[in-house]
Amino acid sequence: MRRAGVGLAAADLTGIPLAGPATRLAARAVVEKRIARTLLIGSAADIRDRLRAYVDAGATGIIVSLRPPFSPELMREFAAEVVPAFR
Repeated sequence: MRRAGVGLAAADLTGIPLAGPATRLAARAVVEKRIARTLLIGSAADIRDRLRAYVDAGATGIIVSLRPPFSPELMREFAAEVVPAFR
């Protein structure tokens, strides 16, 4: 499975027939690390710091993409504790 901006998904790598277990494990770790860099996770301060780095690099907006199920409470917390830092 390919995802925009991510490259190979971990499932692609585990299906490589000639790759040994260590190779597949290492490849999965690399892919998961790349995916983790695209996620906004952590405390409100952690997320503000991540977004501040994008703003400092010239970003003028973000797109938040959610897949159900998601927590309306977490969205309220994001709006209350992260968004005001960028107004």
